Amino acid sequence: AGQRRENMKAIAHKNKERIMHVLIGPTHKKVIKFFGLATSDFPAVAVLRVNEQDPEKSVKYDFSVSITRRFDVAGLLAFTDDYFAGRLRPRLKSQEPPSNQDGELVKTIVGKTFESGVMGGKDIGKDLLLEFYSPKCEYCKELQPHYERLAKELSEAKVHSIVVAKMDATANEVLHDKIEVSS
Repeated sequence: AGQRRENMKAIAHKNKERIMHVLIGPTHKKVIKFFGLATSDFPAVAVLRVNEQDPEKSVKYDFSVSITRRFDVAGLLAFTDDYFAGRLRPRLKSQEPPSNQDGELVKTIVGKTFESGVMGGKDIGKDLLLEFYSPKCEYCKELQPHYERLAKELSEAKVHSIVVAKMDATANEVLHDKIEVSS
């Protein structure tokens, strides 16, 4: 742990004025949850790009989703250099994809399947009606039977050019310049 602290100090010194460094341990449960980490991910490094106009649009990056590196000064410098160069992919919340959706009239999209399920993939060329919902939202609960009925009616009318899908916006994140999800 002492060597990791020294490594982080060296990185903080090199990047001072560009990025704030905070060292936390696996006992900081709220921070760990915020970054989508688990105590088993430690040691971990994460970067938060804050969107001051809309904090909900702040983006998280972490060491574990970058190319596997050593947790030494060279590896940490490479991580921060990749962050500043825009080469890191953000860490987005995602549920696990459903194993099989054959026969499902309303398809389930998750963060991990958003690009392939919405922006491309087997349904490319089809129109998409995608509901971003919250399981606790009363309006969403009221909409659900109507949404399912629409999917059923489209299927019965053999309208195959429209895909009806849903995504739990509380458990999945999307980062796309043409899509904005808000409550």
